[in-house]
Amino acid sequence: MPDSRRARGGRRPADRPAGKRPAFREIILAVLGFVREHSRAVLASFVAVGVLLAVWAVSAVIGSATALNAARVIVSGAEYAVVDQPSLTADDLKAQLSAAIMSGGGADVRLTDEIKVEPVRAAKSDMITFDLLLQRLRADVKYQFAAVSLRVAGIQYAVLRSRGECDDILSRVKSEYWTDSTDSAEFVEEVTFDTVYVTADELSDSEAVFAELIATVDTPVDYYIEAGDTLDAIAIKYGMEKSRLIELNPGIEERERTLQIGERVTATEPKPKLSVRTKTARTYTTVAPKKTVERTAADWPSSYRKVVVEGRDGQKEVTEYIIRINGFEQPEREFVSEKITSEPVDEVIEVGVQ
Repeated sequence: MPDSRRARGGRRPADRPAGKRPAFREIILAVLGFVREHSRAVLASFVAVGVLLAVWAVSAVIGSATALNAARVIVSGAEYAVVDQPSLTADDLKAQLSAAIMSGGGADVRLTDEIKVEPVRAAKSDMITFDLLLQRLRADVKYQFAAVSLRVAGIQYAVLRSRGECDDILSRVKSEYWTDSTDSAEFVEEVTFDTVYVTADELSDSEAVFAELIATVDTPVDYYIEAGDTLDAIAIKYGMEKSRLIELNPGIEERERTLQIGERVTATEPKPKLSVRTKTARTYTTVAPKKTVERTAADWPSSYRKVVVEGRDGQKEVTEYIIRINGFEQPEREFVSEKITSEPVDEVIEVGVQ
């Protein structure tokens, strides 16, 4: 009897045409067959993956346990503290410490203690905060701050906190020789200022500096006799004892009445470390001399001279500075100006030329 399924056009599995996708059951069977054939290789692959995962897990645990989480601060070779900032560097710490110190006084500072920083692993209980570290370092670390060295003629006389403090002292020195009529004052010696770095105990006391600068030492000076001078007048002029003047100039007492104008004698004047030169303007009236003008007289002999216009002196006001050094008047004068108050009249003379 003919197969009814075949008669209806049905096909057996063996008759499935090529190119059709296999059934799910066949895929599973194929995979199981591959696993049976390559079981050892597959097992080895799974083992390798497991080992790698285990190693990664262990490494993560170890890394977490040994990660650097703090910074050790070392001051002058000794461990000082552990701070909770693992990325902190020595340069950053020194910069912030210097800024913190300057905020209290304003002057630039230079740290003298050596500071090092290194990352470490530490327990939380062993760490301090960065703010607390700065607070402690400000109290403990040695440093120098910028100050001003005051020099007179190259010699250092003081180290003061600021230029302003130096200027205050120098103004007081000038005021020792300033009067109501003084026009200006300047120092004879060169005064210079340098920046130096010092500790607090190296600063000078401003009152002691002022006292040292104005302290005087008797210094020999040459004086040239002027009209009307006496030994008493010279001694008073220089603020010295007459006996000291006689001691410096042997034999001068016996010939006091015969002293010559322009003769040199030795006196002394008190000279401070820093001398002050003052100027005081003085105005006085003096002669504005007439000029003589000669005019030739062609018809007269050379012996002929005749005043044809009578000349007359005029007057002028002259202003000059009187110079004093440490209060002592100096012989030189500094011209300022002059003004004619009464014009002079030229004298005209006729002169023969025959």
